[in-house]
Amino acid sequence: MKKSRIIIYSVLIVLLILGIAYDKQIFNALQKIQTPIAVYFMNGVSWLGVWYSILAIVSVALWIKRKESKIERFWASIFLALGIVYLLKFGFKRARPLEGFGGYSFPSGHATGAFSAFPILRSTFRKFRWYWLGFAFLVLLSRIYLGVHYLSDVASGALIGLAVGDIVEWNYRRHA
Repeated sequence: MKKSRIIIYSVLIVLLILGIAYDKQIFNALQKIQTPIAVYFMNGVSWLGVWYSILAIVSVALWIKRKESKIERFWASIFLALGIVYLLKFGFKRARPLEGFGGYSFPSGHATGAFSAFPILRSTFRKFRWYWLGFAFLVLLSRIYLGVHYLSDVASGALIGLAVGDIVEWNYRRHA
């Protein structure tokens, strides 16, 4: 496994551990520093970070780059990862931090979608992979900042998305 991949997994695991230990404290700290402009910005990030926005954005980018064959593996990655997430959501039924938001909190579907796209983007758009990774981490932050997830929710969703994306990408390459 490449060093950069190990670092990304390690960061996400550390975030998950921090979340398990300090979910409520981290959530409360972010809620205290909210500003109207930041909420507006984070809503935009969150909207772009929802799985169907990511599905559309990445699929169009792959099509424009004439990498139609990678669209299939990306779709497999995102739908398999989201399938796992929704099984976990209905298994754990963790309430969201703030009332008024539908669905369950654990794990985050937004984080899963953003990180399940990373393996295919890393191999296809090498120049932009770090921008996508930065965007994916911003999606994680936006979900906590907006009060719909805890850190452990987004870290676990990111780990699921990244792991499924890596497995799907590895499987396609192995059979190519």
